[in-house]
Amino acid sequence: MRYPWFMGNDLKQRIRNLAGSQQRFADVLGISPEHLSRALAGKRDIPEIWIAVLELLELTPPKDWPERWKR
Repeated sequence: MRYPWFMGNDLKQRIRNLAGSQQRFADVLGISPEHLSRALAGKRDIPEIWIAVLELLELTPPKDWPERWKR
């Protein structure tokens, strides 16, 4: 599914803010960095679960995040 409001630099910045890097986001989700990169470049659809993860983490205080997401 395409989410125009999540595309491009906005989504990349949100991922960096939460995970520290696209690489770490990919690692924690168990996806390849290449898959993430292609989706962020608009070459693939962004899976809804990625958006849900971002939204949940943004609304949850970092102290309450699952261990895999803590820096």
